[in-house]
Amino acid sequence: MTAKPLTLNSATGFILTVAIFTIASGTLFGSDASDVLNDAARAYRSNLDSLVSLKGHVSMLRESYKDGTKNVSEKTIQFAYDWKTGGYFFSRTDSPVSQIKEGNEPQRFAPLFEAQLFTNGLYYRVIHNVDYQGKKSVMVDAKPFSRPEFYNGAFVPQYFMSYEGAEIDELLTMYADHIDDPTFDGRLTRDGDVFVLSNFLSNPEKKMKIVVDLSKSGNPIRIERELNRNGRVSNTTISWEWKKINGVWIPSEIKLVVTNSGGDSKKLTSTLLKWYDCQVNEPVDDAIQLTSLGVYRGDRLEDARTGEESTFDDHSLPMREAIGNEKNR
Repeated sequence: MTAKPLTLNSATGFILTVAIFTIASGTLFGSDASDVLNDAARAYRSNLDSLVSLKGHVSMLRESYKDGTKNVSEKTIQFAYDWKTGGYFFSRTDSPVSQIKEGNEPQRFAPLFEAQLFTNGLYYRVIHNVDYQGKKSVMVDAKPFSRPEFYNGAFVPQYFMSYEGAEIDELLTMYADHIDDPTFDGRLTRDGDVFVLSNFLSNPEKKMKIVVDLSKSGNPIRIERELNRNGRVSNTTISWEWKKINGVWIPSEIKLVVTNSGGDSKKLTSTLLKWYDCQVNEPVDDAIQLTSLGVYRGDRLEDARTGEESTFDDHSLPMREAIGNEKNR
């Protein structure tokens, strides 16, 4: 099975290398190449648009190493999203963080709980130490807080089905539109349903590769990125495993590895996310409500819109049992 290179020059400085693996392998040119990329883009968009609601859990393990120090953190995430109403809920429970330095005993840091809820035009956020049994303070606002990153802020499912927020169909469509551009440089081959798309910017310090599987509805299965600037090298690799539930492909496992090196310093960060107990396009109303926040009647409520403070008196919330420590009541 052989593959011939297809060179595409990019006015933006990209060198595009696409290896497309199919039963009948070979180099694709012109409309054949653009058709393949557009097919993958349409499959990806169709799968994403089929996602109406999603509920489930994610376990997240993050390990980092730098200068003889290892940090380990684990998070358990519960989430529910309804794209028809725009409502969502997610909670994140952090296990104690371990910090291990060479020659020293491991250090442990207090675990945290965070929950965010957006429903009926209002956004709620609560964060506290999981060992704290007193009244919780909840913020309410009209504008959601959103930082959809791998290990910070809100958990947004679509972010993890994209390239760090950039939707795959837009990237594939852009390359398909420029395939006949004489200033675009690249190579395109095919074998089965796997597409390998490599970009080399005009600046040789930057490289990128995207691997897409058409049999999994055009979703990415691996992305590699390298940045070499002034002797400092950053390598990022993201890999996906997918599962099909109720006719929609969603991630089952995602791994992110980032390596930064330069001079005498080197840092490696590895993040593993495993999705489980997921329900696709089934009712999620039971999860997108105040009771999911883990708050009780009488807990403090801060209104970020007005600056006023009050307490929860919603009768859908349970009453907190008496706590012996009066200062926490």
